[in-house]
Amino acid sequence: DAPSSETGAPTPSPSENEAVSTTTLLSYRASESEGRLTEQGWSAGGGKAEIVADEGATGGTAMKLSKETGVGSWYLEHDAGTGAELLKNGGLISCRFKASGELVANQYVIALYWPVSSLPQGVTLTGDAGNNLLAAFYIQTDAKDLNVMYHN
Repeated sequence: DAPSSETGAPTPSPSENEAVSTTTLLSYRASESEGRLTEQGWSAGGGKAEIVADEGATGGTAMKLSKETGVGSWYLEHDAGTGAELLKNGGLISCRFKASGELVANQYVIALYWPVSSLPQGVTLTGDAGNNLLAAFYIQTDAKDLNVMYHN
Protein backbone atom coordinates (compact mmCIF):
# COMPACT_ATOMS: atom_id res chain seq x y z
CA ASP A 1 0.00 0.00 0.00
CA ALA A 2 1.24 3.46 -0.90
CA PRO A 3 0.45 6.56 1.17
CA SER A 4 -2.20 8.84 -0.26
CA SER A 5 -0.89 12.31 -1.10
CA GLU A 6 -4.05 13.94 0.28
CA THR A 7 -4.48 12.21 3.64
CA GLY A 8 -1.24 10.36 4.31
CA ALA A 9 -3.33 7.22 4.90
CA PRO A 10 -2.41 4.11 2.93
CA THR A 11 -4.20 3.61 -0.37
CA PRO A 12 -4.95 -0.08 -0.89
CA SER A 13 -3.51 -1.69 -4.00
CA PRO A 14 -5.27 -4.55 -5.76
CA SER A 15 -3.80 -7.92 -4.82
CA GLU A 16 -2.30 -10.09 -7.54
CA ASN A 17 -5.37 -12.34 -7.38
CA GLU A 18 -7.91 -9.53 -7.82
CA ALA A 19 -9.04 -8.81 -11.34
CA VAL A 20 -9.28 -5.11 -12.12
CA SER A 21 -11.83 -4.21 -14.75
CA THR A 22 -13.55 -1.15 -16.12
CA THR A 23 -17.31 -0.96 -16.47
CA THR A 24 -18.92 1.99 -18.23
CA LEU A 25 -22.30 2.76 -16.66
CA LEU A 26 -23.29 5.48 -19.11
CA SER A 27 -21.79 7.57 -21.85
CA TYR A 28 -22.73 9.95 -24.63
CA ARG A 29 -20.89 10.58 -27.88
CA ALA A 30 -22.00 13.26 -30.33
CA SER A 31 -20.34 11.28 -33.13
CA GLU A 32 -22.54 8.19 -32.54
CA SER A 33 -26.14 7.78 -33.82
CA GLU A 34 -25.85 11.21 -35.44
CA GLY A 35 -25.80 12.55 -31.88
CA ARG A 36 -29.38 11.48 -31.12
CA LEU A 37 -29.91 11.28 -27.36
CA THR A 38 -32.63 8.63 -27.15
CA GLU A 39 -30.66 6.06 -29.15
CA GLN A 40 -27.88 6.37 -26.56
CA GLY A 41 -30.31 6.06 -23.62
CA TRP A 42 -30.58 9.76 -22.73
CA SER A 43 -33.54 12.09 -22.32
CA ALA A 44 -33.58 15.88 -22.06
CA GLY A 45 -35.90 18.71 -21.12
CA GLY A 46 -36.09 22.45 -20.63
CA GLY A 47 -33.71 23.22 -23.43
CA LYS A 48 -32.45 22.41 -26.89
CA ALA A 49 -29.71 19.91 -27.72
CA GLU A 50 -28.08 20.30 -31.11
CA ILE A 51 -25.04 18.72 -32.74
CA VAL A 52 -22.39 21.23 -33.84
CA ALA A 53 -19.02 20.93 -35.57
CA ASP A 54 -16.12 21.07 -33.10
CA GLU A 55 -12.59 20.38 -34.34
CA GLY A 56 -11.33 19.76 -30.80
CA ALA A 57 -13.93 17.11 -29.99
CA THR A 58 -13.64 13.37 -30.51
CA GLY A 59 -15.18 12.67 -33.91
CA GLY A 60 -15.24 16.39 -34.79
CA THR A 61 -18.71 17.01 -33.35
CA ALA A 62 -20.13 18.07 -29.99
CA MET A 63 -23.52 18.58 -28.40
CA LYS A 64 -24.51 22.18 -27.66
CA LEU A 65 -27.15 22.66 -24.97
CA SER A 66 -29.21 25.84 -24.90
CA LYS A 67 -31.72 26.70 -22.17
CA GLU A 68 -35.26 27.61 -23.21
CA THR A 69 -36.24 31.18 -22.34
CA GLY A 70 -38.30 31.36 -19.16
CA VAL A 71 -37.45 27.81 -18.04
CA GLY A 72 -35.89 27.44 -14.57
CA SER A 73 -33.62 24.53 -15.40
CA TRP A 74 -32.67 22.22 -18.21
CA TYR A 75 -31.29 18.73 -18.00
CA LEU A 76 -29.95 15.59 -19.60
CA GLU A 77 -30.56 12.34 -17.77
CA HIS A 78 -29.71 8.66 -18.12
CA ASP A 79 -30.35 5.68 -15.86
CA ALA A 80 -27.04 4.58 -14.34
CA GLY A 81 -28.19 1.13 -13.26
CA THR A 82 -25.77 -0.06 -10.60
CA GLY A 83 -24.10 3.31 -10.04
CA ALA A 84 -24.19 2.84 -6.25
CA GLU A 85 -21.56 0.12 -6.69
CA LEU A 86 -19.06 2.97 -7.16
CA LEU A 87 -19.44 3.63 -3.43
CA LYS A 88 -18.28 0.09 -2.63
CA ASN A 89 -15.75 -0.54 -5.37
CA GLY A 90 -14.50 2.93 -6.25
CA GLY A 91 -14.64 4.45 -9.68
CA LEU A 92 -14.23 7.47 -11.86
CA ILE A 93 -16.79 10.02 -12.97
CA SER A 94 -15.62 12.08 -15.93
CA CYS A 95 -17.15 14.64 -18.23
CA ARG A 96 -15.69 16.67 -21.08
CA PHE A 97 -17.23 20.06 -21.74
CA LYS A 98 -16.43 23.42 -23.24
CA ALA A 99 -17.75 26.82 -22.17
CA SER A 100 -18.45 28.94 -25.23
CA GLY A 101 -17.68 32.62 -25.59
CA GLU A 102 -15.97 34.96 -23.16
CA LEU A 103 -16.08 34.26 -19.43
CA VAL A 104 -18.71 36.35 -17.69
CA ALA A 105 -19.78 36.24 -14.07
CA ASN A 106 -22.47 33.84 -12.82
CA GLN A 107 -22.82 31.62 -15.87
CA TYR A 108 -23.61 27.95 -15.19
CA VAL A 109 -21.50 25.67 -17.36
CA ILE A 110 -22.40 22.15 -16.21
CA ALA A 111 -23.83 20.40 -13.17
CA LEU A 112 -23.86 16.77 -12.11
CA TYR A 113 -26.33 15.46 -9.56
CA TRP A 114 -26.26 11.68 -9.34
CA PRO A 115 -28.87 10.29 -6.93
CA VAL A 116 -29.01 6.61 -5.99
CA SER A 117 -32.23 4.96 -4.83
CA SER A 118 -30.48 3.05 -2.05
CA LEU A 119 -27.02 2.80 -0.57
CA PRO A 120 -25.07 -0.47 -0.52
CA GLN A 121 -25.03 -2.32 2.80
CA GLY A 122 -22.42 -0.84 5.13
CA VAL A 123 -22.21 2.51 3.29
CA THR A 124 -23.12 5.65 5.22
CA LEU A 125 -22.77 9.14 3.79
CA THR A 126 -21.62 12.04 5.94
CA GLY A 127 -23.89 15.00 6.62
CA ASP A 128 -27.62 14.90 7.10
CA ALA A 129 -29.03 16.52 3.96
CA GLY A 130 -31.14 13.40 3.37
CA ASN A 131 -29.94 12.93 -0.21
CA ASN A 132 -28.16 9.79 -1.39
CA LEU A 133 -25.93 11.38 -4.02
CA LEU A 134 -22.83 9.90 -5.65
CA ALA A 135 -22.03 13.34 -7.03
CA ALA A 136 -23.48 16.78 -6.37
CA PHE A 137 -21.56 19.62 -7.98
CA TYR A 138 -21.80 22.35 -10.57
CA ILE A 139 -19.35 24.54 -12.45
CA GLN A 140 -20.02 28.27 -12.56
CA THR A 141 -18.00 31.14 -13.96
CA ASP A 142 -16.85 34.37 -12.45
CA ALA A 143 -15.31 37.10 -14.63
CA LYS A 144 -12.03 35.17 -15.07
CA ASP A 145 -12.31 31.54 -13.87
CA LEU A 146 -14.36 28.35 -13.82
CA ASN A 147 -15.28 27.40 -10.25
CA VAL A 148 -16.35 23.94 -9.08
CA MET A 149 -19.05 24.19 -6.41
CA TYR A 150 -20.12 21.26 -4.23
CA HIS A 151 -23.72 20.89 -3.05
CA ASN A 152 -24.44 19.24 0.30
